[in-house]
Amino acid sequence: MTFWGILYQLIISPITLLLEAVYSIVYHFLQSCGASIFPLSLVVNLLLLPFYTRADAIQAEEREKQKQMEPDIEHLKASFKGDKRYMIMQTYYRQHNYKPIYALRSSVALLLEIPFFIAAYSFLRNLPDLKRSSFLILENLGKPDALLPLFGFHINILPILMTLINVLSSSIYTRGQKFKDKLQLYGIVLIFLVLLYNSPSGLVLYWTLNNVFSLVKNIVNTSKDRKKSAAYAFSLLGALILLYSVFFKGEMVSKLLIVLVGLSFQLPFLLLSRKKSPQAQREEKKADTWLFFSGALVLSLLLGVFIPSGVIASSPSEFVLMTSVHSPVRYIFFAFLTAAGAFVLWGGLFYSLVKQKSRRIAGIAVWIFSIFGILNYLIFGKSDSILSSDLKFDTGLNIRLSSKLLNLLLVAGVVLFMLILLLKKERIVRSVSPVFLAGLIVLSGYNIYKISKAMPDIRRVIANTSTEIPSIPVSKNGQNVMVIMVDRSVSSYIPYMMNEKPELAEQFSGFTYYPNTLSFGMRTVVASPSLFGGYDYMPSELNKRPETTLRDKHDEALLTMPVLFANEGYDVTVIDPPFAGYSQIPDLSIYDPYPGIKAYTTVLGTFRDSDETDQALEDTWKRDFFCYSLMKVSPLFLQSAIYSDGTYFEPVITYMTMDNISDNPGHFIVSQAHMNYFCDAYAVLTHLPSMTTLETSSENTFLLLQNETAHNIMPLKEPEYEPAYEFDNTEYDETHKDRFTVDGQSITMDENYQLIHYQSNMAAFLQLGKWMDYLRELGVYDNTRIIIVSDHGWPMGQRESMILFDGDSVGTTYNSEDAMAYNPVLLYKDFGSDAPFTTDYTFMTNADTPYLAMNGIFDNPLNPFTSRPLFQPEAKNAEKMYIMYTDNWGLAGFDECVFKDTIWYSLANQNVFDKNNWKEEEEP
Repeated sequence: MTFWGILYQLIISPITLLLEAVYSIVYHFLQSCGASIFPLSLVVNLLLLPFYTRADAIQAEEREKQKQMEPDIEHLKASFKGDKRYMIMQTYYRQHNYKPIYALRSSVALLLEIPFFIAAYSFLRNLPDLKRSSFLILENLGKPDALLPLFGFHINILPILMTLINVLSSSIYTRGQKFKDKLQLYGIVLIFLVLLYNSPSGLVLYWTLNNVFSLVKNIVNTSKDRKKSAAYAFSLLGALILLYSVFFKGEMVSKLLIVLVGLSFQLPFLLLSRKKSPQAQREEKKADTWLFFSGALVLSLLLGVFIPSGVIASSPSEFVLMTSVHSPVRYIFFAFLTAAGAFVLWGGLFYSLVKQKSRRIAGIAVWIFSIFGILNYLIFGKSDSILSSDLKFDTGLNIRLSSKLLNLLLVAGVVLFMLILLLKKERIVRSVSPVFLAGLIVLSGYNIYKISKAMPDIRRVIANTSTEIPSIPVSKNGQNVMVIMVDRSVSSYIPYMMNEKPELAEQFSGFTYYPNTLSFGMRTVVASPSLFGGYDYMPSELNKRPETTLRDKHDEALLTMPVLFANEGYDVTVIDPPFAGYSQIPDLSIYDPYPGIKAYTTVLGTFRDSDETDQALEDTWKRDFFCYSLMKVSPLFLQSAIYSDGTYFEPVITYMTMDNISDNPGHFIVSQAHMNYFCDAYAVLTHLPSMTTLETSSENTFLLLQNETAHNIMPLKEPEYEPAYEFDNTEYDETHKDRFTVDGQSITMDENYQLIHYQSNMAAFLQLGKWMDYLRELGVYDNTRIIIVSDHGWPMGQRESMILFDGDSVGTTYNSEDAMAYNPVLLYKDFGSDAPFTTDYTFMTNADTPYLAMNGIFDNPLNPFTSRPLFQPEAKNAEKMYIMYTDNWGLAGFDECVFKDTIWYSLANQNVFDKNNWKEEEEP
């Protein structure tokens, strides 16, 4: 990271986030880009008011000091020359406690304005909303206004208006000053005119409003009674806001909020006549500077280091760029710079410029936020959804009302306790502040140590992993066996997808769909071993082998079918084995001892422009780790607003705000980072035909393929169910509302994430269907056995009949009592099968996959690692099937031997759809 990059992250990044947050909130209510610029300018200027007020005071002090010294300085300059003049002048300055460098203090206001100008310029110039918005007489806020046509040219009026307002404001501000001081300010005015003349009119509008605010401020400052003038100014502003509310045509809630804001600006006028009590007029108590800055450091470490390092340490490989392998610790550094810039730098500047009373309030506020943030993260920090590598929750941010109410009690308790403590026993907080700092440093250091410890293995895996495009051989005359695991594909969606797209039933002719299928968990590390290795790898059996690590047992399962097929002379291909070597990036070295197995991985960006997409992901990490941390330490009732459906206020990310399909505008804008997350998996399916090579020999082939298209969900363009950066599904959703009812049975589709899951499942099967057609074209469909299976389903809450017990497993990350989670997809096509697509309610489990793949080919094969029979009908027909849930789904390490913190259920009578068959159990 360059020096200028560090300065940008430290100084500009916090301001940009502030602008984005304010704009996003205001736009949510006003639904107008142009109208949102007005409150954006107002809020930023009101926040800056203490800075400008103090800066103006410093400038006034400097001018007064120079005015007092000017006669003596002129006399000394006239009386002495050379070194003698220099020595005498230095002595004179020292006697008056003045240094010539103090003259720079008169430029404080300008220096403060530069970072905000850079941030606003960058934010508004790149704001997508500007390019498709008009406002009043401005036809396109993303272009210069060109309001005055003249002799074939167009003159931009708004920059000229901005300049005139700026000149008027400067003339008021420099009244009584020397000509050189006025000239300096007018020169800056001209510079702004040149810089902004051809800028987007939305940006110029923002800066014009800033100048209007500055003009009003200067008029107030030069009035005889500043407080009275300020009160009148706020009252006039409130009146204008109330007038705007009369013409506002948005929602009633938004209109009411505008009215409340307008009325609130009348408060200064109403309080104008209120006199201060004698106690309030006493000398203010001096604020404790250490108290404020220690609290600011605690917040900087909490938001910038501790929380981001915890996220990365949970799965370091997810945050490593494949095009340039660097430790993800660098993103912790970015987050810390942003946090330190927000709290220490800008917060410290604010602290240094305000009065003692405001300093005391700032010290109290920063510690209330610090203590609440720590407690809130520790108590309520557990998320109800998986966090993807682009820091988005796969099922959205869902927070229970009961949790919000409990959290409000925590807010009240912390605020009350800290107020009492800081007002009565401030020294206690001062004394223990080093403990908080030391604790955060130690815990963060441990997380960073875990990340650093994982990096050598990550580098080894990446270095030994080829980005070669996989080749899938298929035999024209021999037998082809294919096992395709579609991670987290939902079985309940199959009938509805076939109903919506009848061509799918044709493409999957010869297949049998087994809806009554069970998986033994709802995590890949829990449920996939049995899929690949059979009943010896059910979680209940894995825990009975405490002498062997979970990693080794997982790898055994991944190797079982490829090794057995390779030993029988099959040409074996493995693509993207999930968590091979217990690594997020599959460690293909587990196949090295078996030369007959060709293994590939596509997670390194095989089918995309890695440079461009990795840069987009890096930009996301630079920005959003701080935002994620800020969300996590905020009260629960504010977290959804900060999360903003995964945008964290950024106006270029996906709009995913649909609460109900019938009310959804259907318009989506998708970010590059989110597109990558989905397309890395989706591209594998789209490239299946090009990867498939026809072998004319009679050699048999075996394929093991895992794909995450149904897992890495994102909104897709309908009816094609293809990724796009911008699209509108409104018309299709409205005209196809009945597609989620088949034979009188419906699945609910009330939530945004439910529809997006369905879309991603549909995308996967549409591409697999195209591949089935290609296999027919090659003439190998009949001599190919295909099993399409998922490791588990997902608790989507879309089938009331599958909600078990009381329907709500409190204390778990996901609803473990939703049987949709344990109902995986299972489709099977045997050699020579060409019957129509059929449904069979025979009880199956995804541990039957090895049997389906090998039945009739091998005679009672043995597991190459346990030497036990691979086909175990007694296990499938057991009185009870045991299912395990755990929140510890991640790759915890190589030395764990059993699953911990588990919840167990059992299924009897071989029917997953009958609630009476399910029971809660002790660990078997």
